[in-house]
Amino acid sequence: MKQLLLHLSESHALGKAFVVADLDEEHLFVETAMVDKIKEKLASEMDRISYTPSSVYE
Repeated sequence: MKQLLLHLSESHALGKAFVVADLDEEHLFVETAMVDKIKEKLASEMDRISYTPSSVYE
């Protein structure tokens, strides 16, 4: 997840970089004003990469 956040920030996928500090292997500080946009983008990315098998009985 952290790598995805860093990529989104570095590529300005939300219009600008939002990572304020890379603290350690698991934690980041992000701009407070961007939290809702980050959550929306993460939800759409997770939907995009998630696999849901179709029902066999349909």
